[in-house]
Amino acid sequence: AMEQSPERDRQRRVLSRDPDHASGRENRPREGAGCPPSLGPARRPSWPAPSSSPRRLRDAAGEWTWAWRTPPWRLERGEVPTRPPWLAPAVALLAAALTAAPPVAAATARRGAPLLWRVEWYGRRSHLFGTVHLPLDLDAALGEEGRAALADAKRVFLEIDTSPDAALTFLLQALHRARLPENESLHALLRPTAWTRLTTATKGFLPPELLDRLEPWFVALAVVHLAVPPGRPVPGIRAGTLPLDQQIGERARARGIPIEGLESILDHLQVLSRMPRKEGVEMVEEALANPAANRDALATLVGAYIAEDDRPLLKAFGKLARHNPALAERLLYRRNQAWCERLMLWLRDGRMFIAAGAAHMFGDRGLVTLLRERGYLVERVRPTAASPSTSVRTRG
Repeated sequence: AMEQSPERDRQRRVLSRDPDHASGRENRPREGAGCPPSLGPARRPSWPAPSSSPRRLRDAAGEWTWAWRTPPWRLERGEVPTRPPWLAPAVALLAAALTAAPPVAAATARRGAPLLWRVEWYGRRSHLFGTVHLPLDLDAALGEEGRAALADAKRVFLEIDTSPDAALTFLLQALHRARLPENESLHALLRPTAWTRLTTATKGFLPPELLDRLEPWFVALAVVHLAVPPGRPVPGIRAGTLPLDQQIGERARARGIPIEGLESILDHLQVLSRMPRKEGVEMVEEALANPAANRDALATLVGAYIAEDDRPLLKAFGKLARHNPALAERLLYRRNQAWCERLMLWLRDGRMFIAAGAAHMFGDRGLVTLLRERGYLVERVRPTAASPSTSVRTRG
């Protein structure tokens, strides 16, 4: 037999300290895969079946939150260790924030024109729809023309794929990046008062000792929703309903309409996980500093969206662009440019339905303006009772 090199011998000694390897529970790589050698019999646990139910996803958290500690070569082959790590409750925290909603309250009175644009290329028409990533009434948000356009679409574009499989992939990849280095902690990054408020807001979802190991950007995804004070529901938000984007995806799948992501899950996650540490801390602390004000700001934006009043939406967009141009560049402008280039491959066929966050529609670098600059006729849809649709220039 060939003599083991010192490096290979060192590798084996390091791997033997891993409980999964020492007990023979790891997965054996294939021949020639260039992976560390196995120290025990191979075993391939069953993968949890995808489910469209958020509850099922939370129940299965312990089965698929292993990703952060699994070597990349095992992730690529779809192999998982049998013993889930302590980060399992983090999925429950994020899933709760992404799917939970305060009790439904009386909805704001509706007015007419949705955030919907017709996009035409020599008579071939598609539609562009601005959403909010919240559980609202989809039929009311779309309006009559939007509902018809979605039902008749040849293809639907969302920011990312919202299918159960894709949601699972997103959570796995997010958790793979969400763990702080061993010598750092979340409570050391936050002010003491913010840490106290955070542990209170996440009580029942995640123990403090586990919360302390998460990156600020990951916590920021959840805390904006969890910080809304109980007993003060936001009018228009519907309990037990999926966010608008996911509702559109579910409706398209039910009709057999193909769904495309404007960006990949990895691209979407990179936008979030590359958030500077300081920026993530500020987002968490700001959301926790005044929950009542946070709720009121959310209620204002939801009310404006339901009432189809662009002014508060444009004000919020303008505030972001002025006060944090780097964030606006990363979250909006760069993505708008990439999405527009992708859409150019499809829009000339017509009958495309594109849904993205409302903030992506506005401004000189918004999707509406970018498409107009490329020769498309883009008109805001107006209620049938009003005057005929006319081209609407964006502001902000």
